[in-house]
Order: sequence, then C-alpha cells, then structure tokens
Amino acid sequence: MKLFRILLGVVISAFCLYLSVRQIDFSSLGESFRQISIFWMLLSIGGILASQWFRSVRWARLLKPVQRAANLKSFQIYSIGNLANLLIPLRGGDVIRAWIMANRLSERKSAVMATVVTERLVDLIVFGFLLGLSLWLYPVPQWVAMTGIILFSGSLSLGILLTLVKTDLLSLNFMWKPLSLVVPAGFVAKIQDVATGFFEGVAPLATSKEYLVFVFETILMWGMQGAFIYLLFHSFGFTKTYDLGINAALLMLALTTVAVTVPSSPSYAGTLHLMIVMSLEICGLPATEAFSYAVVSHMLCTVAGIILGIYGLMSEHLKLDTLFFLPK
Repeated sequence: MKLFRILLGVVISAFCLYLSVRQIDFSSLGESFRQISIFWMLLSIGGILASQWFRSVRWARLLKPVQRAANLKSFQIYSIGNLANLLIPLRGGDVIRAWIMANRLSERKSAVMATVVTERLVDLIVFGFLLGLSLWLYPVPQWVAMTGIILFSGSLSLGILLTLVKTDLLSLNFMWKPLSLVVPAGFVAKIQDVATGFFEGVAPLATSKEYLVFVFETILMWGMQGAFIYLLFHSFGFTKTYDLGINAALLMLALTTVAVTVPSSPSYAGTLHLMIVMSLEICGLPATEAFSYAVVSHMLCTVAGIILGIYGLMSEHLKLDTLFFLPK
C-alpha cells in the first residue's frame, strides 16, 4: 500500500510536470533566468523565513492548552516537519513533527496531532476565502475551483464536527458497540484511547486575547507567504513588464495551496510547478516565463526547507533517519 501511494504520487507529479513544460520554449528559457534580480530574490527569501516562523509560533499557541512549548522549540520541530514533507510524500512531515513534539512534551501523540489537524483546518478555511477572491478577480479553471470548494467544504464540515463533539453536543459513543461486533474489543479500546487523546488536543484557547493574537499570527503567516510571491515577481521584473500586483500574488497563493494538498511526490514537484504556471498564464504571462518563475520559486522553497530542517535536526539532536523511522 505504501509503495502504491509513492508510485501514485510520482505519476501525478510527472503528469503535472509534463503539463507545465509542454508549451515552453526551451531555447529562450535561459534568457528568463538571466533577467533575475538577485537583490529582490534574496529579499523574497525573507518572506519564506518569516512565514515559517509565524506558522511555528501559531502552532505553539495551539499547543498551550495541551502543554506549553517555547516558540523556538516549536520553530525547530516545525522545520523538521517541513524537511520531512520535502522527502516523504502525502505530507508525512506533519505526523513526524507531531510525534517529535509529543515526545519532547511527554504528551499523548494523538493530542499533539489534534493541534496539527486544527492548524490545517484553519489554513484550509483561509484558503477558501482566498479562492473566493481569486474566482472574483480571475477566470480560474473549473476543476481548480471545484477542488478548492471540496477542500474548503470538507475542512469546514470537519471543523464543525470536531466542535460539536468537543462541546458534547454530539457523542461518539454510538460507534463503539457496533464496532466491537466486527473488530476485537482490545482494538476498539485502543481507538477509544486515541480518540480521547485527540479531543484533549482540540482545546479552546485561554482568553479572547489569545484568539485575537492567533488570528493576527495567521494573517501575518499568509501575508509573508504572499510577500515572498510578490517580491519574486519583482525579481523577474514581472511587476513592470506584466503589471503583476497583489491580486496576482493572491491568485498564486490560493492555487499553490491546492498544489501542496494534492498527493504528489516529495517536495511537491510537478504539482507546485503546474499551479504556478497556471496562475501566471491566467495573468497573461507566456508559458516560458511562467515556468522559469516556477522553477526558481520551487528551488528557493526547497533550499530554505532543507537548511531550516537541518538546523532543526541539529537543535533537537536528531539524525536524518528520524524522518523515516519515528522514535518510540
């Protein structure tokens, strides 16, 4: 099954990469790279770093009801998870960072994993808002719109379900007896234990101020990711040549979220390229220049992810094989 998922990811990535390059002019690709401004490119990296910092600080805030984690510790472990996402398909890094953090905090792994799920649900709801703006501003392909609507609807529904269960408006007790008729009682008990730990992690923040800060951190996190996209526009001269502005950055921010959600090979190769090329073509750019931007954007995110991930591993005194063989 694991091999099948890996092969499926590779096939999806290869197909998306083919769609990304099928219309480009390879003879003029070098010219697109030569026009890059190193100053603006280096400046754009600050957006990647700041976005990851705010993501990790926000995660530390979600962990507070479970157990307090220092912002720097959260950043280091979050960086390890991002590195794992570059090496392991299907966002396996999210599970790994939850596992490592649970070990560091001596907490239930299911409780820490619940904070990761909450984090992703919030991001998918924000993505739905961004997609709505994009649909209003640009003629987004129907299949992209439908994918986004499904992701948004699913995340919103799951968020409502978790809230109902957490507030005791809905009980899961009705599941256990029928389940015990088809699977061993010991296995049902383990599922109940995991579910209990999970809902311990779906915990409200302490004060209204905490919620306001959480929202502010979410805005900053998405804003810094958008800043990276926009500053890289400057690096390629697209802001002058094609008059790309904030609207185009919002469109790319929405479409690239689809790219990192769809199952693919490690580092989102292919899927990320396709969504970047698609968003820039919608804004009127030729395929060749759009693909050159995709290559550089993917390279910068990957290199930054590797460097920060190595820093995280060194800080936590972990080896690279931790990403493939989880500690007990």
